[in-house]
Amino acid sequence: MNRRQGLRSLGVALSVTLAGCVSESGSTDDGNGSDDDPNGDRVVSTDGFERQISTPDVDDIPSNAPVEFDVQVVEETVTADGTGFIEVSATNTSDTEKQIWSPYYKGSSSAESEAGILLYSLTAPDSPEEDYTPDCIENPKATDEYVEMTDEGPLSHTLGPNETGTDRLIVVDDPTVDGCFPTGEYRFENAHEYAGTEFTWGFTLRVTDNPAARNASSTR
Repeated sequence: MNRRQGLRSLGVALSVTLAGCVSESGSTDDGNGSDDDPNGDRVVSTDGFERQISTPDVDDIPSNAPVEFDVQVVEETVTADGTGFIEVSATNTSDTEKQIWSPYYKGSSSAESEAGILLYSLTAPDSPEEDYTPDCIENPKATDEYVEMTDEGPLSHTLGPNETGTDRLIVVDDPTVDGCFPTGEYRFENAHEYAGTEFTWGFTLRVTDNPAARNASSTR
């Protein structure tokens, strides 16, 4: 099931239908795999769409905090068939058992950063399904004014000394922003407090285009 299906309006379904009509009646392809439909919406082919995700910058943890956080990319490719995934991990570095919150649970990029990407823990009740596929490729215009998220609070792990808990996050297009997984760098962060030490921990998620995939599609 499409992750953004519940967020999309009937207008999106209409523009996808129009895209099929344009394809059958004659294309006005501009060389980038896209057509203009009669209503002025931009309709883009899914062929050759590919994004790569990476995490080039990850924050350090204060030395007196009894935890370690990390983030790893576990699926780096976003295509019409699926999306990317990352894992955030928390390790208890103290000598006693502790409840450790997930380093990052869900949300949009920080206000100082670019907008266009959302992250959800797969355990969140409003997370898209793991088999989410982006339907923004055909029409990358914004479809919503704001994103609604439930506020049940982050996932936590009860960890013994040196134990690690992980949480898998799915990378999703933001329906309030024009574009489909826009290329750029996105900052995600959360405030934390352990043993009286307060700090903000976060990371940068980089989204890049893969022109090789697009070129390969255009030569088929």
